[in-house]
Amino acid sequence: MPQPDICLVDNQRCPNEWRTLPFVQDTAGAVDVALRDRNGDPYDLTGKTVRFIAKEWPTFSALYIDTVAVVGDATEGIVRLALTETELCNAGLFLGEFILYPEAPSSSSSESSASSSSAAPEPVFRSGALARIPCYLEVRENLERLDSGPNSPLTIAEVRLAIRDKCREDNFLLDNVEFTDTEIAWAIRRPIEYWNEVPPPLRPGYTPGTFPYRYYWLYGIIGELLSIATTGLSRNTQVYSAAGLSFDEKARVTLYREAAERYLKDYREWVRQQKRALNLGLAYGSVSIPSFGNKYYGTQQ
Repeated sequence: MPQPDICLVDNQRCPNEWRTLPFVQDTAGAVDVALRDRNGDPYDLTGKTVRFIAKEWPTFSALYIDTVAVVGDATEGIVRLALTETELCNAGLFLGEFILYPEAPSSSSSESSASSSSAAPEPVFRSGALARIPCYLEVRENLERLDSGPNSPLTIAEVRLAIRDKCREDNFLLDNVEFTDTEIAWAIRRPIEYWNEVPPPLRPGYTPGTFPYRYYWLYGIIGELLSIATTGLSRNTQVYSAAGLSFDEKARVTLYREAAERYLKDYREWVRQQKRALNLGLAYGSVSIPSFGNKYYGTQQ
């Protein structure tokens, strides 16, 4: 079964898996990341610049974060990504990317001469990136934030609690967690992709930072996790005996598949009903029912 998020630290395991970087909203933080290629070998960062960017959704043009990571051990491909409170102003699950450049970024001379402030000019990155290493960026909600609105993004920790996959003690047969942070991050985004694509189309679409429906969102996440687990178990099914006991992995495949279908069916049926109601509300406008204290019945928040 998959191992925890060690794939960019240990070059012997899962070099193709993305890393998930944990941060907290409105809280400065830093994390050390080992950048490795598809073979699990570290990139040589000697004399190179590592840029980090992140955005909320692949189709968005605006970047949520655009900064430079500090190279630590160049021969081992280790960089430190330090983000400020300002850069971490929004909670959610973002797509990130480390970009390797062959040289240091240039500074705009016109900007530096025109600016009368003492602040350093923004770096200008030339084309010709050597490599791009994708990752996920999880920014957990800050409970002191009073203006966060009605949205409260689900976190990887909450999903682990729901499926009881917090630590190896939860899985005494595996003696490890069953799902990596990256697999859970991928599953968190999948139900929102389904919402945005299934008819009727409602614009603008949602992201993990703006999706306001937590209860059924968790149903979709669990269904997606069990679905990918079913795929892995089906590929590696075997019957074996140990200490006088017999184990048949096919039984787990059946249980996982049935549970995945049940969770996904419930989520997708709810999506169809919810989008149908929202679409009707947008078509006919709001309905005021003061007697029931419902001022904007049938409208999308």
